[in-house]
Amino acid sequence: MDYDEGIVSETGNWNVAFDYVKYKIMRPFYFSDEYSKVAKFGYTSLFEELSVGQNMPPDLLRLKGFSWWVNELLILLRNSIFAIKKESDRNLLIEYKNKLKEIEDIIPILSKKIINQVSQTTEIKIIEDKYKQCYDEVYKIQEGINTPLNNNHLIFTQVEGFDPDEFKEKIKNKLIEEG
Repeated sequence: MDYDEGIVSETGNWNVAFDYVKYKIMRPFYFSDEYSKVAKFGYTSLFEELSVGQNMPPDLLRLKGFSWWVNELLILLRNSIFAIKKESDRNLLIEYKNKLKEIEDIIPILSKKIINQVSQTTEIKIIEDKYKQCYDEVYKIQEGINTPLNNNHLIFTQVEGFDPDEFKEKIKNKLIEEG
């Protein structure tokens, strides 16, 4: 990580909030979107599907994407719940975390193995109705996570009336006072 000398708080301790949010919150958000695509389609994009072809069975890719998606959202929640000040928001995120853990535990029953005795091959087949129900639940959870995180300034900060000229003046005065 790049640390500018200017990222030091007035107490002299490192202020890592920007890097923390960037890597521990926004990165899992980004990857959860990518994994949700794999969970739905088996690939992150149509171009990937066209270029990769059928090297791996699509249902297996979807299951792997789904597992990674759930895992990434759990990481996101573990990395952010501590910073949630409002108790109702914290409780909602804890509820989401518990639901995701339940879903994580049932992932193995979202598919079945089909064994072909003649060709001695095994195929993984998603049980679509169960899978869709879990997929939809995880999708709702991902959507729901945004609001509590934003309410607690972990996505967008609500700075009212920021005046860049006033900010420059404060910096100038601080430099004059401190020499």
